[in-house]
Amino acid sequence: MVDNDKFSFVEKLEYTICVLKKVEQEIISMKDENAKKKVLQSLKRLSATIPNSPERWELIKSCKGSKAYELKPKPYRLGCYKHDKYILAVHMWRVQKKNSSEKRKNIEKVCSIVEEVKDEFERFVKGI
Repeated sequence: MVDNDKFSFVEKLEYTICVLKKVEQEIISMKDENAKKKVLQSLKRLSATIPNSPERWELIKSCKGSKAYELKPKPYRLGCYKHDKYILAVHMWRVQKKNSSEKRKNIEKVCSIVEEVKDEFERFVKGI
């Protein structure tokens, strides 16, 4: 498999799951081992469940023109980009109770990061 300084592989089943190195570092540095395990299990399960029954996987409609999704392993959220049979986790955040302005900021950040990395990610997966 191909790896580079920006993307890392998590799982390859029905879909191949990748994460930005920045997100990988955030997951690795999580102090709560149970939360870390839950996030990683959600990513691995995602590889097998799409497209049949995606658990806690929701299209972000405000990301115009991009297939951006929100994965919801409570109490975290992962912003993801889908291209063909590849999914890239681009941003992770902890959910704040009923704080819609914080959610909106994180969704906007997901959309922004997707726009920044999608072309490079698409070139990356073509090389696999």
